Amino acid sequence: MTRIAHISDVHFGRIKGKGVVDALLKDVHAQEPDMVAISGDLTQRAYSWQYKAAFEFVNAFQVPVLVVPGNHDVWPMWWPARRLGRPVGRFEDVITDDLSPLFKLPKAWVLGLNSAHGKTVKGGLVTAAHSERVREAFKGGPDIRVLVVHHPLAPMPHASKADVAVGGRGLLAAAAESRVHVVLSGHLHVVQNVRSDEGPLLVHAGTATSSRGRGPDKTANSYNIVALDGESVVVERRDYDGLEFGLVRRETLAVSPNVMRPGIGIGM
Repeated sequence: MTRIAHISDVHFGRIKGKGVVDALLKDVHAQEPDMVAISGDLTQRAYSWQYKAAFEFVNAFQVPVLVVPGNHDVWPMWWPARRLGRPVGRFEDVITDDLSPLFKLPKAWVLGLNSAHGKTVKGGLVTAAHSERVREAFKGGPDIRVLVVHHPLAPMPHASKADVAVGGRGLLAAAAESRVHVVLSGHLHVVQNVRSDEGPLLVHAGTATSSRGRGPDKTANSYNIVALDGESVVVERRDYDGLEFGLVRRETLAVSPNVMRPGIGIGM
């Protein structure tokens, strides 16, 4: 199986406790994932010192790391006119200038997209260009296809209307057309796995290291190990107990026939 460590909403600048970052790095290493996918909000306010910490964090992993920005990674948050010029410029300068990275693993391709647009300080936006990138990127790819984006793409529990990316349904339709099995996201700071009407599974990670948990995960820090074999998706939630991260729940979800390659199906 292809194993992805799915981390989100790290929020350097609002880290919860002294040892949580080191504990996260240690546990991810122990799980031996094929790659790490970070679905945005590396920083709390996109200050330079927060990006410095984020850079060190991203480069501490011993496997490939795909990163996309979140709305908290936009600079400057409270200066709209300047923000619109190059909203994720600091992310591009410090972390990566590739805002739609495609990682090609032996049995899976993983595509990241940027939903942080800078026009608002919270909401996300995906456009026809994002959908076209999905269609183009996954041409000729293997059966296992994964999309990573910060904002939720469809309404779901614990998501307000403002939380859901504008244009999300269109992107989900393109993802289903391109046989994407799962979309990895964050933003909500609540762990949940939801099947979209279009077909792709929507896997949302909580906040990995910050003090900004919400709803049922208000006091939790967690990340996911997502394992895929082409027919099922196994999501392992790993929580921090104050000393280390450990497994608290494992959920196995069938891949929707809507997004499977013709001739491949559950039980076949």
